[in-house]
Amino acid sequence: MASVTLKLQLPRKRSEVSVEYPLVFQVVHNRKKRFIPTPFTLKDEEWNQETQTAANFKASKVRSAYLKEVNVYIYLQKKQLTELIASMGDEESFTVDDIVSAYKRSKDNRRVFPFIRQLIMDLKMAGKPGTAYNYQSTFNTFCKFRCGEDLYFPQLNYGMVKEFESYLFSSGLATNTVCFYMRNLRSIYNKAISKGIVGEYLYPFKRITIKTEKTIKRAIDKELIYKLKVINLKHNPKLEWARDLFLFSFYTRGMSFVDMAYLKISNIKGDKIYYNRHKTRQLLQITLTSQIVEIINKYKAHRDSTGYLLPILKNDPWRSEYMQYKSALRVLNENLKALGRLVSSPVPLSSYVARHSWATIAKKQGIPLSVISEGMGHDSENTTRIYLAAFDTSVIDQANDIVTNL
Repeated sequence: MASVTLKLQLPRKRSEVSVEYPLVFQVVHNRKKRFIPTPFTLKDEEWNQETQTAANFKASKVRSAYLKEVNVYIYLQKKQLTELIASMGDEESFTVDDIVSAYKRSKDNRRVFPFIRQLIMDLKMAGKPGTAYNYQSTFNTFCKFRCGEDLYFPQLNYGMVKEFESYLFSSGLATNTVCFYMRNLRSIYNKAISKGIVGEYLYPFKRITIKTEKTIKRAIDKELIYKLKVINLKHNPKLEWARDLFLFSFYTRGMSFVDMAYLKISNIKGDKIYYNRHKTRQLLQITLTSQIVEIINKYKAHRDSTGYLLPILKNDPWRSEYMQYKSALRVLNENLKALGRLVSSPVPLSSYVARHSWATIAKKQGIPLSVISEGMGHDSENTTRIYLAAFDTSVIDQANDIVTNL
């Protein structure tokens, strides 16, 4: 009968200095022995071979937590390995190498790197390229932090997460960028818990606060927006395209660039644009004004068989819509920065500035906060959605007329 025990891989000559040794599973079947590594190392005095547990009552609080983690891990993995052997049937029908191979296959999804890769693939298949892109970016950064070395989820503990956070700050990243990576890593870990890959009791984010800094409000006044509207850019089609998309966003109550990119002719019904926000799936409607219609008609000739309303996405078999969108956003912001310098804008222009400017100008015009919900000024976009969803759209249209009447 196959047996499973744990032991430290001690060298023949032990060092006089207290060092750590690999903890391994020893699997014996038909008088043949194989070892399966665990992600842990222990000092000789920390391992009790008789009870098959790690213990050191004099250890520090951090080390005690580590030893507790070791015990939880070996209990679960020994149980899994024993059940796996029992499920393999007649003992004469498999070898000790079959046991090791079957166990390694069952443990692949408990490694962090393969899990994230599969998660990214699943998100792409589910039509969520934005989240997939964010996870991919986080994975690339975390992989660089680990120098490409994979690990098991139990190793992704509090200490490891704090080391990653310190690594991000030491790389010169801004607080909000660090929070972006930390939130994504936390989200990935939560998904691993929900899929049963790792136990909730090992959750490493309980004592970690992920708090973003408030960004400096970026908005331009009505006079500068009028200057953008009337400036002659016929000699520079790229800047003209950027200006028109900026104004379209402003005219449509600060519609985000991703929502503009995916607008189709079918989104227009009567005198209104109906669309679901890409980020929240909330249904919004905007009454068509003469300014909006003018921009739509200006780019009518640029439409192709995709039916997109604005010249952002194309029918390109070589590039996905999402990659086209990311590329277009980058080009747009580059052109807007150049345009901002041309009109002496006090802040660098971007697609975000159009959205925030609508809210800021509305506030200065005395439009009630319940109507505009301060646009980009809320700490949480949930509050903004609640206000907009609950308010009569005709009131919002009136507010839009006041704000965009240049």
